[in-house]
Amino acid sequence: MSTGRSYYQQVAIITFVAVAMAGCTAPALPGSSTLATETDSTAAVPPTPTIVASVRRTPTMLAPRSSVFAFPNEIDPARRFMFYLHGKIIEDQGLPAISPEYGEYQYEEILWALQSYGFVVISEQRPRNADATEYARVIVGQINDLIRSQVPGGSITVVGASKGAAIAMLVSTLLADSEVNYVFLGACNPPTVDELMQQGVSLS
Repeated sequence: MSTGRSYYQQVAIITFVAVAMAGCTAPALPGSSTLATETDSTAAVPPTPTIVASVRRTPTMLAPRSSVFAFPNEIDPARRFMFYLHGKIIEDQGLPAISPEYGEYQYEEILWALQSYGFVVISEQRPRNADATEYARVIVGQINDLIRSQVPGGSITVVGASKGAAIAMLVSTLLADSEVNYVFLGACNPPTVDELMQQGVSLS
């Protein structure tokens, strides 16, 4: 069994590999009250031992996450943008968020790892019991702002883990833009999929 640190860092690299392989077309899945109550189901996915991420903190990394990974004030349409939606454990515990089975959720390390591949990473810590649909609408609005600023849909990726993945599925449904890329991690357990289907979520 890997340590908690290597597991969450591996999630970051697995995410990058999935994004690099391009625009993720998925069959119609659907939507979410298990979304508001699920625990961090990424823990159910065994890590891939051959993939290792190593991100060292530097003084620059100590800047507040709210400023480093906030939605940018100025948008360069030539850049690639990535939204990272974290798991529910961070809503429940705040930071640091520590699973007794898998260790600390390496949220900051994940964001820096993804940024190191050239993405403008956009992420924020959601409040406890954040409403999945309302939060998805916020992300949709931000994506539309990027598109209005001439960022191609293919240069935008939404990555979600656990509850964040369920929110990303709702973003895909509400936005209905087949050019935007999506990566869903650890949200396809049967109860969540059943609920998504009942809600009529249809992935673009």
